[in-house]
Amino acid sequence: MAQIKPISRDKWQVAVDYKGVRKKKTIIGSKAQAQQWGLDREKEIEATGTLAPELKLTSLGELVEAYEKDMAANGVHFSHTKSYNLFKIREQIGAIVLSALGKQDVVAYGKKLAKTRGPNGVKERLNYLSKALKWGKSHKDYPLQPQIDAVANAISVLGTYRLVGDAVARNRSVSDAEIDTIKAQFQTMRRSDIDMPELVDVLRVLPLRVGELCKIEWTDLLPELRAVKMKRKHPTNPNFVQIVALPVIGGVDTYELIAGRPRHLARPFPYSSKTVSSYFWLGHKMAGVQDIHLHDLRAHAITWLRDNGLPKEQAKALMGHSRDSKVLDEVYTRFSADQVHGAIERTGIDKMQRRRTGEVVPLRAA
Repeated sequence: MAQIKPISRDKWQVAVDYKGVRKKKTIIGSKAQAQQWGLDREKEIEATGTLAPELKLTSLGELVEAYEKDMAANGVHFSHTKSYNLFKIREQIGAIVLSALGKQDVVAYGKKLAKTRGPNGVKERLNYLSKALKWGKSHKDYPLQPQIDAVANAISVLGTYRLVGDAVARNRSVSDAEIDTIKAQFQTMRRSDIDMPELVDVLRVLPLRVGELCKIEWTDLLPELRAVKMKRKHPTNPNFVQIVALPVIGGVDTYELIAGRPRHLARPFPYSSKTVSSYFWLGHKMAGVQDIHLHDLRAHAITWLRDNGLPKEQAKALMGHSRDSKVLDEVYTRFSADQVHGAIERTGIDKMQRRRTGEVVPLRAA
């Protein structure tokens, strides 16, 4: 049985000596709390034969700061995006007592984030929180599994509100007028170091994934081919590299849009795709354009190309689809009602008569 000695009012020294394992701790609280602490430690020794290291850090902010310092001391320097997210965690919820961090704390934080960040941005911030907690558990043996589980469960809860991730199928047809409105909004938002108008100019005509665009290095550009080397997803080859043409599309020179970027930048678009997605979300909300995602620009670009006669094989080459699938037709090609009417008229189908047998014959003149 643990030995308990009063030190002062509501302050106790508890000494555990059980099966050869010794531990002393000063407990601030009632005698019953001191007794419970001793009993819990004896149960832990009974179950594992030892005691886990105690959490030496008090607040979540202290943990995040220790995480950053430890990684930097070992030569791991975080990106601007990760450093910014960790800074915001320390600033916004760093005062939370680490041992008390629970699912509801994280859910409340996620809901607050969702007022100014998109679903990808909320998930990005919470993933960085999870990484800091996992560092404490794996590198320092802190007993943080309950907190790690709390973050994972909170992300699941926020997903049911559609505040993180985006697993809903899309068939939204985006207009050039809507894109122009959002681009104009970005041109008034001067506090960001992300060139969103230039990003929008590329993605509205060239059907790249935003992550692909942001990973292009200067050395990937091939001026003699007016193309770019791009590592892309492949069903069997994780190191698949494709030479992707950067053509003139609708009077827009896509090669110049990328190669003509300022050369002092580390890459033509040296940004995190998740940060770009979050900033796009904020921009379209401020512009008053509803129900639009950054990835919809990819669908907009491929729809325009297909509607104007680009063969499917060439469309797949620009998109990065290496094999036949229904993705091009069912996911990315999104025609509006007006486009369908126009296509019907151009083919002359509206002037044909359909029999019940399915045979199509020209409509006879009166």
